[in-house]
Amino acid sequence: MKDTGNSGFAGISKLEVGKNEAKCGATHRKISKLERMRAVKQDVQSVAEHYADEMMKAVEDFSHTFREEKNRVRTSHRAVTGWLRDRSNRSLHHTSLLERDFCFLCLFHQAVEHLYEQPLTITGRDSNGKIRSYTPDFLVEFKTGSGASKRCLVEVKPTSDLENADSGLRERLDLGKRWAAVNGFMFEVVTESQIRNAVLSNVVAVLPFRFYDPDIAVQFDIQVKVANSPGLTVAELTDQIVGPHLPKDIVLREIWITIACGLVHFDVAKTLSPNTALFEYPVWTDDDLFFARDGEL
Repeated sequence: MKDTGNSGFAGISKLEVGKNEAKCGATHRKISKLERMRAVKQDVQSVAEHYADEMMKAVEDFSHTFREEKNRVRTSHRAVTGWLRDRSNRSLHHTSLLERDFCFLCLFHQAVEHLYEQPLTITGRDSNGKIRSYTPDFLVEFKTGSGASKRCLVEVKPTSDLENADSGLRERLDLGKRWAAVNGFMFEVVTESQIRNAVLSNVVAVLPFRFYDPDIAVQFDIQVKVANSPGLTVAELTDQIVGPHLPKDIVLREIWITIACGLVHFDVAKTLSPNTALFEYPVWTDDDLFFARDGEL
């Protein structure tokens, strides 16, 4: 070793000191990096929890707001047209907001198998012998609680239109009703009182999740847990699935997707909330077939 003077230390000792300092610095950086990673993880978890709470609150707030606003649409809604997608991704046309809301209910209702807009034009003589043509708004193909297949022609009209109906409208509706009776169809006139209710607010809040891409593994887990524990609430189900790699917001999203796709069910007549009970099979009776209440099932 080379002497460095009066210090009594060899030059190599200074090199070792430098190495030790470098090691200490590297260790310190590793600890700092771990601390930063832990902090980021905590931040992510905090944000996920917050987002999940906000998602649940948003669904509840939307349902509440929709119920408050549902009666504010007046006759101007007749000029509003648009398109929806049915379960098979087919385009479904509506010519009013009330028709759109009717479509929302039908697309969500598990009894409805197919929904067709303006399915046919009926021509015949009215009570005065005059030839008239009538095109119903929708054809609904559905199954009753007993499993019987039914077809119902539906006219969607605001109550005000029916109250102020002229003889032409009454004759056209009568023509549709008579044609349906002869050809084995049901015929119903549906108004906002049958469409705009708590069921619609729940449906509108959940239905958009049908178009999200699901996590198949999580979706299967949701189905299994609901099948094994009928009546399991949204909050209980969420707590059972949440884990280190599945934050609350992701689990809630998958629950909404699973409900929207008709893989698990709830009582749509009750406001959707964390206490909503979930079931493997649809929770409805023939009384819930809002589009066929006046017809014989």
